Amino acid sequence: MPEALGDTCAATATATAESVDRKAARVTLRSMEGLDVSLGIHWVTRERVERLFVMQQHATLLNTETLEIVPLDENAPAKLKARQCYMVVAEADTILTDEERNASDNDEEDSKPVERRAIDPAKINTMQIEKLAMITELYKPLHSELYDLNDPASMLEPVFLEAVESIQAQTESGVAAEISSLPASFLTCLSEATRLYQFAMLRREWCLKLVEELQHFEKSGMPLARPNSMNNYGTILNDIGFLPMLNELLAYHLNPLCKLLYPAWDEGGGLDHHHTFVVQYRMAEDRELKFHFDDAEVTLNVCLGTEFTGGALYFGGLFDAPETHDESLAVQHQLGRATLHLGKHRHAAKPITSGERYNMIMWMRNFCKRYHTHSEAERDEDQHHHGHSHEHGHGHGHSH
Repeated sequence: MPEALGDTCAATATATAESVDRKAARVTLRSMEGLDVSLGIHWVTRERVERLFVMQQHATLLNTETLEIVPLDENAPAKLKARQCYMVVAEADTILTDEERNASDNDEEDSKPVERRAIDPAKINTMQIEKLAMITELYKPLHSELYDLNDPASMLEPVFLEAVESIQAQTESGVAAEISSLPASFLTCLSEATRLYQFAMLRREWCLKLVEELQHFEKSGMPLARPNSMNNYGTILNDIGFLPMLNELLAYHLNPLCKLLYPAWDEGGGLDHHHTFVVQYRMAEDRELKFHFDDAEVTLNVCLGTEFTGGALYFGGLFDAPETHDESLAVQHQLGRATLHLGKHRHAAKPITSGERYNMIMWMRNFCKRYHTHSEAERDEDQHHHGHSHEHGHGHGHSH
């Protein structure tokens, strides 16, 4: 190959790689209340940012690290730096320059470029509504069949469907369902003392399609929020169109099983709402998760793949039962296999040592028991704002 042509090809390849990386790159935009949303750099426009953040005035961006101001004009995407955080502020807000901050007597409050505002629940709700509306309008799914449960057999393993059908049949006939009546090959009890279980649940093909869908969504640049307060990478499935399907999965498949395994939560509607998300572990990003317990009555954790080593789940007893704190169980991930445990069961994710791991997690909650001290008006207001998914407080995977 002639040298000049080789140089041209190399330069073209480099430019193409940079453009692909640039298109896939994301930044974090932060509201004045401290709410973060991840957006693809190429997706950022004034109209979208102002709509997503419910801005009543023209918005501009402020790099929280360098304090560089980036106007939201047609040149904004070229000026944004991947993986950095930008505060969304109104152009009319006062933003201090470096010189003004240095002249402010080094007062801690004065040194802030903008003042954080108190969180407004109504604004959070409006942002959620706008985000889902924008995704519905603009996003074209890669695998649209994943978004409904019209064909449960395409998603769920036959033995899981058989187990749930057995429970439902006994309930409908007026007979109390028993664990011993489940298919012999279905349920593995890892700990009777802490009620820790495993079972085959999701079909391999469905798991791999979901990972492809989430990768496709991430590359689209559509808005994403952190799955919880501990994981930095992942996707809240409730936020991107999966909520109706997940509501059905909980109501008709998981709740009957959980009523059998955790009868203490069989009150009112049982486990009737949820926060469902996918967490993602990579070598250069999140590799592990520290010891914690979940903001859930019962947690479902299903491995979606893809290829990785390490990353086992480690369990260490129920946080409110000291007699179980000497528990030391390591549970290995298997694609499509679910681990089911009480939300108060202390656990951690050991570091992955290679590859990339995705897990789908559903924090299942009992609305009746969780909010029994609230007045009827407060419960109605809460349901109005959050619906079935009830996102209030979902970000708090409590460390312990």
